[in-house]
Amino acid sequence: MTTNLKNETIKYLLLDLDGVIRHYPIQRNLQIEQKYNLKESTLLSAAFEKQLLSKAVCGLISDEEWRAEIINSISKDYPRRAWTYLLVF
Repeated sequence: MTTNLKNETIKYLLLDLDGVIRHYPIQRNLQIEQKYNLKESTLLSAAFEKQLLSKAVCGLISDEEWRAEIINSISKDYPRRAWTYLLVF
């Protein structure tokens, strides 16, 4: 079945982008990683870990919970420096 939309007009478009689109400049991440002696891409690796990202994108955890999980992830490899990330992220 095909639908002819030539004479149809979209009246309403509902998008929920609250918190979905985020922009974190790569240079900013590199500066934070250098400042705290973290390996390059540490922040992105932690933030975009598949299971964690899925929870964040699907709204199963809040932004604050997502950030806390990033800190928890980083603190496993950098236990003495991870808490400082909380202050700058």
